Order: sequence, then C-alpha cells, then structure tokens
Amino acid sequence: MIKKLGSFTAPIIYLLAALSVGFYYFTVLRYGSNIPISDDFDAVLDFLYNFNAVSSFYDKIALLLLQHNEHRIVLTRLVVLGEYYLLNTINFKTLILIGNVGLVGILITAFLSYNKRSLLWFTPVVFILFEPQFFGAIFFAMGAIQNFYVLLFAFISLYFLSSNKFIIAAVFATMSTFTGGNGILCFITGVLVLLIQKRYKLLAVWLIIMSINIFVYLYGYTQPTALTGLPAAHPSATAIYFIMLLGNIFYIPSKMDTLEVFSPVLYLPLAMGVLLLAFFIYLTIRKYYLKNTALYSFFVFILLSEVLTAAGRSSLGLNNALSTRYIIMSVLLVAFSYIALIEIVDEKSIQKYFYMGLAAAISFNCLAFYINHNKIVYLHTSVKQGILYFQKHQNHNLGLVYPNQKKARDILLRSIDRGYYRIPDFR
Repeated sequence: MIKKLGSFTAPIIYLLAALSVGFYYFTVLRYGSNIPISDDFDAVLDFLYNFNAVSSFYDKIALLLLQHNEHRIVLTRLVVLGEYYLLNTINFKTLILIGNVGLVGILITAFLSYNKRSLLWFTPVVFILFEPQFFGAIFFAMGAIQNFYVLLFAFISLYFLSSNKFIIAAVFATMSTFTGGNGILCFITGVLVLLIQKRYKLLAVWLIIMSINIFVYLYGYTQPTALTGLPAAHPSATAIYFIMLLGNIFYIPSKMDTLEVFSPVLYLPLAMGVLLLAFFIYLTIRKYYLKNTALYSFFVFILLSEVLTAAGRSSLGLNNALSTRYIIMSVLLVAFSYIALIEIVDEKSIQKYFYMGLAAAISFNCLAFYINHNKIVYLHTSVKQGILYFQKHQNHNLGLVYPNQKKARDILLRSIDRGYYRIPDFR
C-alpha cells in the first residue's frame, strides 16, 4: 500500500519541490536590487576602480588577494571582473543571482553524498534549503557569493576527498579558503577525513598544501579594525552563543528583532542548537563517519565554522547570533541531519514516517516565506528609497546603506563617473 501510494504521489512531490526552488529564485529576482549594500561599496565598486587604476600584473594579483575584513575574497573579485568585462558595467542584481546559484550546487553535492535509497526520500532537503530565513545573505551581492560558495567549494572538496579524488579536493579546498575566512577549515576537516580513511601518505601531502594556503592567507594579515579591542566574552557566553548559532533556524523576526534582554523565546533556537549538537554526537558514537564520510565531514566543517564565529563574535551579544546571514549554517545542519537520519534508520520506519517529515519540511518552507516576507519587502524598499534620496541630494551624505556615508558617496559618484555603475531607473 505504501509503495503504491509513493508511486502515485512521487511526481506531485517532485513538482512541488521544483516549484519551491522556482519560487525561491522568483523571490531573489523580485526583491534583489541593482543597488550596492554595505561591503558591496568596497568589495565591488572600489575594488574595480583600484584594479583598473593599476597596470602591473603583480599589483592586480595583490588586489585580488587583498584582505577584506578577515577574509580573502578572491572569488567575489573574479566574478566582479568577469561581469564587468562581459557587460562593461556592474549589475548587483546579476551578482546576487550568481551568488544564490551556489545553493543549487550545495543541493547537488548533498545529493551526491547521499547513500541513495530513494530520490523521493531526499526531497524534504529541497524544502528545507530553498527558503528565505537567511535573507541577510540572499539579497547582498558580496554576501551571497562569499557565504554560499565558501560552503559549496568546501563540500565539493570534502566529497572528492572522501571519494579518493585527492587533487580535485585540494583545488576546491584552496578555492574555499580564498572565498571566505572559514574556508581554511576545509583543510582541517580534510585532515580528519584522511585519518578516518587511514590514508597517511596523502595526509602528509595534504598538510603541506594546507600549510602553503595558511601562509599565503596570513601573509600581511592584520586584525580587522571592527574586531580590534572587542572584549573577550566569558567562556559560558561563548558556549551559549555557539549553541544559538547552531539553532538559529528558529529565528522569528517579529519576536526576536527587538529583544534587548534575554527572553524565553530564545529558548527555541537554544533548544534546536542542543538537539542538533546532540544528534551529531550520536552520529559520532554510532561511527556514522565510516558509513558516510563525506556527509559526516560536512557536519564537522559547519561545526568548526560556528566555533570560529562564536570565538570572534560572541562578545557582541546573543542577538548577534540571530543575524540572518548566519542562518544558512543552521539550515544546512538540519538538512544534513535529515539525510543522516534516513540513512541510519530502517526502511520500514522511513516508509512509516516519511510523509510526516515531508509535511513538516513543506510547512516550514511556507512558514519561512510568510514570516520573513515583511522583512524582505522592507529591505528592498529601504534600499530603493535610500538610492532615490541619494539621487536627489548628492551633496548630502545620507541614504546609502553603508556605515561611512561620505566614503560610500565618493565611491558611488566615482563609479558612476567612470561608467562602472548606473543607478537603476525606477520610473
């Protein structure tokens, strides 16, 4: 009876999954704007001006590798150059879309790492992943490229490393390192993979490649000004912040955005964080790393990334752990936990509870779009109104989404004058 029901409903479920992905990208196109936000001024427009201002090959390479905050964002800069040389201008909406395509790559990599019992049983992952909880990265050109591709490259690297494709794994680990700051953790996670598989000779080579990457990454590195002088958080505060990061998929804008003190509503992400961490520990005890080394390494990479974030940001307070740009990590933990769960339980149990899990995933997806809609619209509207105000009052340092309004104004006017960027016509 269950098999007959599955064969009847499978096409409908696949269609719903496709519609979910389609609606996600419709939302990206509908609310993404060809307007720079925050670090876009530095990482895109100012970089392009400086890159064209230098002539030597060495200087251009140095600019590609130049530290941005605590990151080396080579991929972001290469994408910017590619768009500029192809279109002769910068369109931030295109960059946003390119960044979000990385989610498709993450989905494909997760599927390749899945011990394929059934394609149908994998479909809840689509509904978990393609939702807007992490809109702080979705509609931010530099953020989308950096945040999604550092994960994608790390997962591809770890997948190939687990599959005995050492050279490809090393290449993608390097790409991850120079896409975002936590990318270097791919090499550290790779050490664990090689130890699990007892490939000690390759481990030595991996450590050499890792050392070279760390040297290049740290050469000339300086502590970002924004992080200099931050007081060290108490270890207990750091631990709570870390747990909150793990469970911030339970971010509820209307309830959590205005919190100034600890509220009982924060027990939701904390409980989710504890649950996800406990499940990972359970997988470790069951030696799941032998059953699916690739997927287990994905867990490790995310957990190490969250540890790194907690170590550097926990002094900013618990509310910072609910920043939407961080939520993609929690979303992936939930998605990977689901995959691991259906791999370790028996087939009879999956058949019994699959439709319940699918209904939960679809409900979560719909609810996420519903509760975040107003925030997404507000972000889109405020960015648009800001650039319109800038157009009318260019002598005023107001309207642009950037901490230093004068600097943003100078960068934007220079980019417009050089033809790198054109403000959209909103009529």
